Amino acid sequence: NSLLVTRGIRSGQKLAVRGNAVVMGDINPGGEVVATGNVVVMGSCRGVLHAGAEGDENCYILVYKMQAQQLRIAEYVATVPEDAGASPLKLAVVQDSSIVLTDYVPAQFKESSAEVAEEA
Repeated sequence: NSLLVTRGIRSGQKLAVRGNAVVMGDINPGGEVVATGNVVVMGSCRGVLHAGAEGDENCYILVYKMQAQQLRIAEYVATVPEDAGASPLKLAVVQDSSIVLTDYVPAQFKESSAEVAEEA
């Protein structure tokens, strides 16, 4: 199940989704998106994102312009460094018991998704 939201999330607003959340807008400071599945933001994120809210470490966060106050995947928590890299599209996943933030490369993501599917 996925929910497509075609507006931004303003300060003080919280979007809670059972399943995947896809936001076609910005997440402003003080705004929050919590999903039991993956979180995809096709805009700028300056708020808080939480994927895998019920404990699924295989979830991911994909953001067009990552400036989040805080990222959470399952029980793991991270902040985004100011020098997050040149690529505007960022992917956050859990690796070795911590959240890793990388530039999104479609071919690499397909390979890692296939590995996760094979393990399941």
